[in-house]
Amino acid sequence: MQRREFLKGLGLWSGRSVASALGLSLIATGLVGGGVLTYRNRQFQGELQLRQLRQDLAQWQGRALYSTGRWNASQVLQHLTQGIIGSLNGYPNYQNGALQHTLGPLALQGFKGLGQMLHPLDAPIPHMPALDPHLATAQALTALLLALDQFLAHDTALAPHFAYGELSRDDYAAAHFLHISQHMQQIQLL
Repeated sequence: MQRREFLKGLGLWSGRSVASALGLSLIATGLVGGGVLTYRNRQFQGELQLRQLRQDLAQWQGRALYSTGRWNASQVLQHLTQGIIGSLNGYPNYQNGALQHTLGPLALQGFKGLGQMLHPLDAPIPHMPALDPHLATAQALTALLLALDQFLAHDTALAPHFAYGELSRDDYAAAHFLHISQHMQQIQLL
């Protein structure tokens, strides 16, 4: 991903200030059970909210899912799984660059303060395997739930994030929660 595209996705290129988002309440939305679930919390509790989101996603098992975006529902779920697995096992070709030490951490703090992630919903994670448009959605959902379980049970150091760099467990939980929540805005139950 080009730096300019990444910054546009963060809202930093267009003149929006991530710093102005700090301190706002958390409002992240995911579609569950035909309705909209809204998570609100002034004190961000990433792992607690990530556990709740995992329970909500489990309710999608056996249901038909549709994506309103460029990727189909399976590809969206695969993308989310890649992000979680990357935090556990490392991101391919991770390079400890200036972005991970400057704008990346600032962007994550801004997203946490804003209560939502702002990034292009069809941007793949750099150097991850291509998403399989033919993989069954049920299989992709099962993989995402297993990855979430692995993350929530993980008790050793996590790999550096490809954009945000070194993260605490709480910051990674927040990043995963916000990332999943933003993508779930494009998933509908049929």
